[in-house]
Amino acid sequence: MEIYLSNLTRESFKEFFFIKCEKENIYWTNYSDKPNEKKFYKWCEEQLNNKNRQIFIARSINDDIAVGYGYIDFKKDSIEISYAISSKFIGQGLGNDIVRLLVRHCIEKYKEVKEIIAWVFRDNIRSKRCLLRNNFKETGEIKIVYFRANKCITYMLKFNYLPF
Repeated sequence: MEIYLSNLTRESFKEFFFIKCEKENIYWTNYSDKPNEKKFYKWCEEQLNNKNRQIFIARSINDDIAVGYGYIDFKKDSIEISYAISSKFIGQGLGNDIVRLLVRHCIEKYKEVKEIIAWVFRDNIRSKRCLLRNNFKETGEIKIVYFRANKCITYMLKFNYLPF
């Protein structure tokens, strides 16, 4: 399946919301429950005007359905990416495609950026493999977080995009 990225819009909110409500997405984004639709809509409205973040919906080229999403967050001299695949499409290589498209977008549009990074929970084997396949390298840097799903302290691993 070929995909493309489109900017989050008010019209794509429902599709984004449905993916955010999926069990796997709740787990790996470190939430304890589905988002409240009204609060989530308000948050999305705020994000549409946020100069430090872009949200994309990953869509199938053939039938234009939402298969995942990706974020670009602008930090000082870096861009942080994050992404998710709808549970209906896990295991089809779409994570690789989303990462590749996010990186390409960053390189083409934000030439002044010195670093593209991603943070991944240490247990998220699929995401770590995906980043490694897409020219990211684990840096050894970690951040300690409280993981709500398992009610424990764990850590996230930092990955850098290599060609920089």
